[in-house]
Amino acid sequence: MTKRYRWSCEGGHPGVLAPGRLRKVDIRRYCWECSKAAGVLVERTCGVLEAKRAAKAERRVAKRAKASEKRKAAAAVYPGIIHELFRKWKRLRAWDCPDRIKRAKLRSMRRRRAGEESTGTCWGGGIPSITLTVGTDAADGYATLLHELAHAGCVVGESHGSAWRTTFLEAAEEVTGEKLTPCFVSSCHDVHRAVRTAFERMIERGDLPGRV
Repeated sequence: MTKRYRWSCEGGHPGVLAPGRLRKVDIRRYCWECSKAAGVLVERTCGVLEAKRAAKAERRVAKRAKASEKRKAAAAVYPGIIHELFRKWKRLRAWDCPDRIKRAKLRSMRRRRAGEESTGTCWGGGIPSITLTVGTDAADGYATLLHELAHAGCVVGESHGSAWRTTFLEAAEEVTGEKLTPCFVSSCHDVHRAVRTAFERMIERGDLPGRV
């Protein structure tokens, strides 16, 4: 049996019992006495349903506020802060191609299910696109982000050559405030590890959030 509610008007005329959802053309929705006096159709209201709707709206607002706080909290720690750092580090003075890196996009950032190391890719000439898979090691995640940004901020076609290494190290020095020794004869992995170590010291100083 359909549950029925009391629908009444503001004029104090006798109400009616009707289902919670009434069609606009349902005669029980309107108070004829009030309508005749006003010259227009006057709708009845259901106090119980109005209270339920208000409570539901309050719960929805509270839920959205909680979700917003949760998103803000996640954006302030690793790896959520990666998005903010991406926007911030695009404006570094170290980039050889500032116009190109302005168009760079962080297409995706995923969290690695297991493991500390992060990986990334950067492709595209006119609009560089970057994807990241971040591990639990925050220092390596920051170094990987800067590593891929160095590709976007370097000359097109440069892989891990001397131009990229110079750009990567200069950007790392600008971010960390440390003087990093150029290691052009070393592999790109050695350069990456040197930058990662500099980020570890930043985390120890409290300049960047560590793993969570």
